[in-house]
Amino acid sequence: MAFLYLVFYFNFKSNYIIQGKRMKITSKTNGADALRMSKNVAEVFKSYKLHCVRCKGIANETIEKIAFNSGLDLNLFLEDLNRVLEK
Repeated sequence: MAFLYLVFYFNFKSNYIIQGKRMKITSKTNGADALRMSKNVAEVFKSYKLHCVRCKGIANETIEKIAFNSGLDLNLFLEDLNRVLEK
């Protein structure tokens, strides 16, 4: 059981950049992990008309791939995602 906890812990930590006490979404962050960070992240996805919030495939996609496949400006998308994490 302790081994599973450690595996989860290190996977969790590798997907997020901790800045002080604040987490940040990067281009390499998994889409499902980003959604777990805050309820407000789903609202950003909806504002960009991304319906992948309920899609099973979001667990296999990074924010970078989601932006690329949807024709979004990655930097603008990341700014909006990280802005809602500050709330």
